Amino acid sequence: SPFREVIFLDADNVPLIDPEALFDTIEYREHGALFWPDYWIFEASDPIWQICGIQADRRRQFESGQIVIDKRRCWESLMLCRWYNEHSGFYYKYILGDKDTFQLAFLKIGKSFAMPQRDIQNLSDVVMCQHDFQGGRIFQHRNLRKWSLFGANESISGFALEDKCVDLLSDLRQRWDGRLPTQLRFNSTDSPRRERQLAEDLVQGPWAYSRVGFDHRLLRFQIDGSVSGGGDMELFWDLRLEDESPRLVLSSEHRLTCELELVNDDNWIGRWEIGEKMPVVIARRTPSIADSELREQSALLIGNEWAFRVVDESQRTLEFCEHGTISVGSSEEVAQWRLVEEDARLSLHLCTSSGDRSCRLSFCGDGVWKGWWDEPGRNEIHMCLLKGYDMTEEPKLSEFATQIVTQSQIDSEEYQSWCERLGEPPRYHRRQWEYVFSLKALERRSLVGPDSKIVSFGDSSRQVVSVLSAAGCYVDEEWEQQTEPATIDLAWDVLSHISRPNKESNIENSAREKPQFEIIPRNYQNENYSALLAISSLPRLGDHKLLESFIDQALNCVAPGGVVLATGDLSLSSPNRGYFGRGKLILSAKDLHNLEIYCTSLGHQMELRLGQGNGPVDEYCDTAPFQSDHHLKLFSSGHIVTSVGIAVQKRQDA
Repeated sequence: SPFREVIFLDADNVPLIDPEALFDTIEYREHGALFWPDYWIFEASDPIWQICGIQADRRRQFESGQIVIDKRRCWESLMLCRWYNEHSGFYYKYILGDKDTFQLAFLKIGKSFAMPQRDIQNLSDVVMCQHDFQGGRIFQHRNLRKWSLFGANESISGFALEDKCVDLLSDLRQRWDGRLPTQLRFNSTDSPRRERQLAEDLVQGPWAYSRVGFDHRLLRFQIDGSVSGGGDMELFWDLRLEDESPRLVLSSEHRLTCELELVNDDNWIGRWEIGEKMPVVIARRTPSIADSELREQSALLIGNEWAFRVVDESQRTLEFCEHGTISVGSSEEVAQWRLVEEDARLSLHLCTSSGDRSCRLSFCGDGVWKGWWDEPGRNEIHMCLLKGYDMTEEPKLSEFATQIVTQSQIDSEEYQSWCERLGEPPRYHRRQWEYVFSLKALERRSLVGPDSKIVSFGDSSRQVVSVLSAAGCYVDEEWEQQTEPATIDLAWDVLSHISRPNKESNIENSAREKPQFEIIPRNYQNENYSALLAISSLPRLGDHKLLESFIDQALNCVAPGGVVLATGDLSLSSPNRGYFGRGKLILSAKDLHNLEIYCTSLGHQMELRLGQGNGPVDEYCDTAPFQSDHHLKLFSSGHIVTSVGIAVQKRQDA
């Protein structure tokens, strides 16, 4: 931009005020830079501080859907920000993309900035509402439900001026067909008859696209001039007639990629015009996989969010776009995708930004893909369909499921029956529910009896142990007595050293390795217990990053088919981020959903039931000093909190 003072605004961000007014705010005049908060936090232990030579700190990250900046006053910081992004192949391994480079650059240069104190207001987990310095809503960023010119636009509860936005999109559709002048893109309305005949043949597809000596993929040519199954360089197609000789042109948004000549009815041959300029062959393909299956899987990939997990290393969310690109979660090595038929099976190839394949995954059914990196020695990849956080399905004690406390459960006869065995009257108290949840889950798996060997960790109440012992269970309490004091701080102390390489270590590799440490002592692992109980113990982990490690080690304690039951705190006000600190952990629905993906990908059973109930007691939120008889939900550390019971059954063939 030629302007000195600039407002950056994402295309999916709807301002509720004239944003020019932000130039007149006291904060902007003082600092020359306004940023807004993201959900995520930089931790003091993050390796990026050491990498950039910045004093380590715990800071709220920036959300860059809107930025107000004076380029002259911030020029040095902007140039350093640009440099970080020019070297994104390295820096993006430690941060969440370009948005974080602004804060790193400003901190490194020592340039001040201003940011409103009010947190994001979340609308249906798909819209981020940002505020001014007085707390009023001024931006609505549809980061996870971007506007579609020709597709459906989901209605979002609480989204201001939504009808006006939809009307403007309708008006735009009347004025523009979505084509750009720079695109080499087929247009059937003004093409000669010969080109239309060739186009009709092309769209019948599919076609095998081979970059000779490099790779191959399956392409489909759409009648609107777009290409399915290609990469960034094969987004569009067009036809030309030169001396009556047909030419097929493939292009990116901005330039010609390759031009091919029709040599017979089934083959086009040409060469890339850029890069390696390798020979290219496009041949008619009769697939052994039904065309409907390819379309179905392609639509499933594009229309959903996916958890991309490198086993024992990392996990992030991916969003697949049409034309073979990846938007959310993309990186240098996972930037493009294509579905390929290999040996009569469907494979998903994930590719680098330059189009080279980096990993291959096979479809395993039920929204799961598994595979390996092309680079030898790297960990296995699991990719699972994210089905969203269903916080509406009413939980029931009669189900073996991860669930939260509700009034209807406490009012049930089975709850009252277990309270009688515990020797206390039923109360609307979440801690009592944790005891009953654990006992009922054991009963659902026929583990309340003389054949059961149970190990108890943490604050397992004496009443629970007494009930199990009276039923003939063997309950091992030594662990709790011997290790509880050390366990309180163990996880936090170890976590503070995660991803903190020493001077001689390789920073990149050190940050990627999964830490190996004991939350559960080894002498209790591989003992083939029937069940492990960890009642009210999850807060002792101190950080959600340790949840999977804890469940891993807990499953190592139980026999195949055995169960792990753990209870703790869950945020109902923030589905995507909880709270953690020494001796305190409030999980989020996202944490539980990620755990469900992790467990089910390994063959274990875990189901979520996170409905919050609709009874009068469910609507009540207790506040300090917590003297109410109604204590199912409370306000703590800035969150509305309730109890959650995690139930996982180990795979039978483990």
